[in-house]
Amino acid sequence: MSVLVTLIGFLITIGFIVLIHEGGHFLLAKLSGIWVHELALGFGPAILRFRGRETQYSLRIFPIGGYVRVAGDGSGGEEDERVPPQRLFLNKPPLTRMALVLAGPTMNILAALVIMVLVVGLIRVPYLQVADFPPDSPSRGILQEGDRILSAEGRRIYFLEQFQRAVRERGEAGLPLTVEVERGGQLERLTIQPKFEEGRYIIGVYFTGSELTQRVPFPTSLGVGLLWVKNVVLGFYTGFKGLFTGAIPPGEAFTGPVGIASIIGQSLAEGLLPFLTLLAALSLVVGGLINLIPFPGLDGSRAAFILYELIRGKPIPPQRESLVHYIGLVILMGLVLLITYNDILRLLRGP
Repeated sequence: MSVLVTLIGFLITIGFIVLIHEGGHFLLAKLSGIWVHELALGFGPAILRFRGRETQYSLRIFPIGGYVRVAGDGSGGEEDERVPPQRLFLNKPPLTRMALVLAGPTMNILAALVIMVLVVGLIRVPYLQVADFPPDSPSRGILQEGDRILSAEGRRIYFLEQFQRAVRERGEAGLPLTVEVERGGQLERLTIQPKFEEGRYIIGVYFTGSELTQRVPFPTSLGVGLLWVKNVVLGFYTGFKGLFTGAIPPGEAFTGPVGIASIIGQSLAEGLLPFLTLLAALSLVVGGLINLIPFPGLDGSRAAFILYELIRGKPIPPQRESLVHYIGLVILMGLVLLITYNDILRLLRGP
């Protein structure tokens, strides 16, 4: 994959994540009646800007990130003096302010879900096809190599996880599993008794994807999308915990802009489906989950300050909170530079 295509893919990916994230903050601010001074995509000098009735919109030279600058957040200075008091951020109820803070990560999480639902619903998936059997398989002599799985217990099967869940449910109930397969152009209805082995119920089949494909209807694609989000969240939690327990070295836990660009290039070389899946994963993790961490400078920290205000009954002085976030952003930028340096070294060393 050429450097130019990788760069374009990287800019599209980061631009999408930032636009969705900052768009969430911006939309909630407008719906809440909070005055927005500026909506910016990127940092540094503006390469394009225009002003609406209240808000300045700008596209800035460094595409990593963006911001929504609202009146009354402690950084407006003289600009805030021209804004009606009822439209200042700090004059809004705490729950309204928390909703605005969390709107960005929430939009990224929802965007990831929508992408995966579209990917599953619009791109056809292969049938599960029987490839082989392990020794002592309860399915041997019942299923045959080449059988395509159509349904289990009357429920259409599109993904291996669905079939595994059906096996587990019937096994836990002590009942046989009824499977409908397509064999040589004929439909066969078969019964298999799951067995308990190594802590789980199995029917002893190795599957592969068939050349014949099927389209996934919307209700199922939504369920698959939700399952995917759940698995990514659990994986993020496991990785985050492993980072603090020492199970995962810091050098392997983090990837900066250079590393992300390299992964995007690889996904583009593999096709549209891998790229869209990666786009959803980055929106969920980078735009959503990481931003919910209560580290100064991130949305999770701002939400934590508001939660502290709700418990304490009065806010921390805005200047003090702004200083904490500023220090956090400086630390985060330093980490990004360090991670980027490691990414470059990793690329130079090669696989």
